[in-house]
Amino acid sequence: ALPLAGMFRLRRLSLAGNRLDALPGPAVGSLAMLEELRIAGNAITDLPAELASLKSLKAVDLHGNPLKNGNRINRILSKGKRPIKELQEFLRKQAPSKKGGGGGGGG
Repeated sequence: ALPLAGMFRLRRLSLAGNRLDALPGPAVGSLAMLEELRIAGNAITDLPAELASLKSLKAVDLHGNPLKNGNRINRILSKGKRPIKELQEFLRKQAPSKKGGGGGGGG
């Protein structure tokens, strides 16, 4: 597990080349001030839906990961007008529905 809990003011996170096969969604989602995420060169296949909640995120480096939706994600990041916002919207749509599980938040 990545020890990210409590790092609320973290602005840049580089985990490139660390053989990670996943990003812990809740931990990443707690990084409210994160502006830059570099996770290139790992073995990550899925991006956590929690990335969609990072309002300060401005840059993401994902290359070199065997992402399940890699072609679509690369197209969004290379050709999108607002690539990070478009990536976040894509992740929201891909997230499994959490009906009846509590947690509130609807909207």
